[in-house]
Amino acid sequence: MLYRAFSDTDLDEARGLMRQIGADQLIGRIYGTLSQGEKQLLLIARSLMINPEILILDEATSGLDLFAKERLLEKLHNITQLENGPTLLYITHHPDEITSDFKKVLLLRDGQVFNHGTPPEILTEEILSDFYQMPVFVNIINDAYFVLPKKS
Repeated sequence: MLYRAFSDTDLDEARGLMRQIGADQLIGRIYGTLSQGEKQLLLIARSLMINPEILILDEATSGLDLFAKERLLEKLHNITQLENGPTLLYITHHPDEITSDFKKVLLLRDGQVFNHGTPPEILTEEILSDFYQMPVFVNIINDAYFVLPKKS
């Protein structure tokens, strides 16, 4: 069943989860009045209600501005700190979103595994230039990997 009635216990659990991940400012707000980043966070909190073992986030920051993206990544950090929290499977085209909370990186190209390992092993100029088939620079700023094309 997609929808079901919720109890006071469900509401208390939802409020508790929102507080744990740092989304308590959204409690009681109407969904239609939320920003895109707040909506993303609320939907992520909702998914935590079923205590998943794995939480798959596909392009979770799509459509978010620079600061909303950073706030959402901070909230994902809070999720990694939850007792019995889920394993996060984070899908992105943006290496700067791969925070220190992510222990493994898997590069896919044309539906095939291109490379895998830890972020420091994989997010290098050599590997990413080969992956993108174009030369790139990798700059690490505040523990974030920024990848820029090398200009000829």
